[in-house]
Amino acid sequence: MKRGLFLLCLYLPFGAALAGDDLLKSLSRMQDALQNLNYYGTLVFMQGGDVQSMSLAHQATEEGEIERIVNLNGYAREVIRNNDRVICYLPDSKSVTVSTRRSGKGGWLSKLVANDFAAMQALYTFQMDGEDRVAGYLTQRVLIQPNDAYRYGYRLWLDKDSGLLLKSDLLSESAEILEQAMFAEISIVDEVPAAMLQASTPSDDFVWYEENSEIEEIPPEAQTWRVTEMPVGFKLVSQMRHLLPDSSQLAEHLLITDGLASVSIYIEALNGEPAPFNGPFERGAVNVYSTALDDHQIVVVGEVPAATVEMLAKSVRRQAPGAGND
Repeated sequence: MKRGLFLLCLYLPFGAALAGDDLLKSLSRMQDALQNLNYYGTLVFMQGGDVQSMSLAHQATEEGEIERIVNLNGYAREVIRNNDRVICYLPDSKSVTVSTRRSGKGGWLSKLVANDFAAMQALYTFQMDGEDRVAGYLTQRVLIQPNDAYRYGYRLWLDKDSGLLLKSDLLSESAEILEQAMFAEISIVDEVPAAMLQASTPSDDFVWYEENSEIEEIPPEAQTWRVTEMPVGFKLVSQMRHLLPDSSQLAEHLLITDGLASVSIYIEALNGEPAPFNGPFERGAVNVYSTALDDHQIVVVGEVPAATVEMLAKSVRRQAPGAGND
């Protein structure tokens, strides 16, 4: 399975007590800043020994948001997002993909916008974690720890003046940094120059692909796969069929989230062929677990601990249409 077009996405110890009003207000302010402030700068994303830098520009408009991301090292890529419509230019393959950002998908900044942090206090504990400087700005650190072993923790750095998220760590069960994203430099402005928001990749001879053209939402009465056991707080938010990358047949895709962490389950017919692989696989913060059932390969992938993807993979069952997911 492939990760989404946006590589950057971040996510938050505090005893048994509930998060205070000031902390929740800070997180709410952060969500507002991510959507409604105008800013541009250089973002650095680190995972394991890999370091990727990119330019990012974001403009709020009367119609919503416009965002442009350009890779500055590694493979060439330019992404333009207009609200939920995402256009990705890939010069190396002379191709352009057009897709619609869905619930549970998106990048470092977008995943934090829609969350109801107050409702997550049964799943995560929150606390203020001191002050620090990031890209020349004084920030308030916020720490988010999971209350069980089925999700990761996060540390966020929020600009004290604007509330904007400037840095984030994704933390393992032992509090090791799995991923880090931060602005090396950033300007918060009244208006982003128009040229920073426009595609610059020449694409006249590129092949265009509409990624979501084959997506078919599966209504509850037609669903034939279900997950019988999930970690507390996770729930199914969508179930669909679509083509997987480098595949000519439709696969079923179940998206599961606790509001912060998201997991995808892909189910594809094997047609009598052996499964390409079985068992666990790890790449940085992303864990994968694959198994086979009734001549189908089931692959579970997400930025969650290995125990989570294994539990979900082993809990997938075929069902009579309309039986529903728990």
